[in-house]
Amino acid sequence: MTTIDPPVPPPFTGKDFAARMRRVVESAVEKGLAGVIVTPGPDLVWLTGYQPTAITERLTMLVLSPDDEPTLLLPVLERPDAEAAEGAGSVSLVDWEDGTDPYEVAGPLLRPDGKFGISDSAWAMHVLGLQRALPKSSYRAITESLPRSPLHRCWRAQSARKRRQTAPGRAGRPASARRHRPASQTSR
Repeated sequence: MTTIDPPVPPPFTGKDFAARMRRVVESAVEKGLAGVIVTPGPDLVWLTGYQPTAITERLTMLVLSPDDEPTLLLPVLERPDAEAAEGAGSVSLVDWEDGTDPYEVAGPLLRPDGKFGISDSAWAMHVLGLQRALPKSSYRAITESLPRSPLHRCWRAQSARKRRQTAPGRAGRPASARRHRPASQTSR
């Protein structure tokens, strides 16, 4: 019997990440947004390959807009990890140091009167900080502002996978959620 190995997909490149970001920007423009702000989570990984080693209160955000190249704003201490990410070549990195106001550093990256889609999981303190720095700007959740964008489909697919993994009878369910039957009910 001969076995056939499944085809190996080509390696994912910086061009692939750049194409994803372009599609998100195109979706944003179609919806009348000035851009999209992506904070740490699955969307940031999907767009850049970068996942911060720790999610902290420090502002980290990817800015996607039709007028500028993609820019990742992050604390200076995260820069080496971001530079090592698969999609790092597709974004400009702008860092800020502790003791400075990261929202003032973010201000020039955003249109002052722009309406932006922002990650659903963005911390309120970051949204409020951006509003303080840019009082004429406004922000809406990505799933609300871009319901058919590539980001939303990614989020829905990940959520569906997670639901399937934790569905009743699945081995992927958390141990605390599994029902254990006495041996007398499981063996014959």
